[in-house]
Amino acid sequence: MEYIIDKENNSKKEQEEQIKATGGEIEETPEPLTLKEIMSDKEKSSLFVKMLDNDGGQEYKDLLARLTSSKLEEADVDALSNHRKKFEVKMQRVENVKGQITEEVAIELAERNPDIKKLLENVGADSIVGIVQERLGDLSVTEPERFNKLAKNIESMQSFQKGKFKELQNNVEKMCTEKNLDGGEYLKALAIEDPDEREKALVSLVRDSWGDGFLGKSRRFLDLLSFKAFSANGTLKLDKKKPEVDAIFQELDKKKKSIGKILVTTIKGSDDMREALAKSILGEFTKKEQFGFKDAKSVPQIKPEEIQKRWEDTKAEGFSGPGGNKSWDEMSTLEQDSARDYFLEDIKTEQASKRKGGIWNLILGSIFEVFLLDQKKDLK
Repeated sequence: MEYIIDKENNSKKEQEEQIKATGGEIEETPEPLTLKEIMSDKEKSSLFVKMLDNDGGQEYKDLLARLTSSKLEEADVDALSNHRKKFEVKMQRVENVKGQITEEVAIELAERNPDIKKLLENVGADSIVGIVQERLGDLSVTEPERFNKLAKNIESMQSFQKGKFKELQNNVEKMCTEKNLDGGEYLKALAIEDPDEREKALVSLVRDSWGDGFLGKSRRFLDLLSFKAFSANGTLKLDKKKPEVDAIFQELDKKKKSIGKILVTTIKGSDDMREALAKSILGEFTKKEQFGFKDAKSVPQIKPEEIQKRWEDTKAEGFSGPGGNKSWDEMSTLEQDSARDYFLEDIKTEQASKRKGGIWNLILGSIFEVFLLDQKKDLK
């Protein structure tokens, strides 16, 4: 087993760099996003409405319809606040998971999981990471159970790294400092499985720690005269940590294997990710296009005056029916009502074809239907 201290655990160095970059202060956590900021952002507003659609269906669509048409009810204010908080927690977890799914991690996981290795052989680590990172937001709101499983395993690994793993790292660093040992070389030596080879490496490490000065040379000379009694004694103390170090790294390895397994299941189980994987293999662009509130709102909507003008033009042409073409005045009240419905249905279909799809357009489409019904009374 190879012992590797993860880069994420170099907290002292990271803090020093952060303090330097921020002029002597550690950067504070950003302020929470307001609902206004969420709605103004293409990706966030798209994910927000997907979350509500997945969680509450029609009830939440009606809430968004009232918001969009500026007709909020008293209870809607608290409801929107609760949804915003829930969305914020989801997005924080998404960003955390994104930070853990890197090319280096993907390559490392491939060494532990043959399925990930196959994926990397098909498209490369950068493409796999890009596909996963770009779709984690969607996964968190449309398939929360699948996302939560991945997030919980990553969070479990992070907790372990900050706890037992960090404690081991600190103990090893302290011991190596006290004994004037190279920590990295010590872990390399300790990872050797063959007892004889490991002993040789540790003896060499102990003897190197004595330095090149007069005292170091004297100790090495006495060590040779005593059949390496001095270095052997130091080696035994160093070797005693192997079971503890083995156990910690084995647990970390187990957690990484679990993440790799879930990651493969996530990619294979998601229609969106499989489609992106296929496009990536073919060399096509795989970035996921998000459709936000502003995009939906930007589609021009027919004005009442235009509807009225088109109605007058339609009336002038006459209306066809089973008995032939009729003028408006020749039609019965029932026929006139049907003519209005057909006319408005054509406009509804026409306007829907101009939209780009997505849940926001469904919501705006339902609001438009209410608008058309309101226009019906003016079609005389």
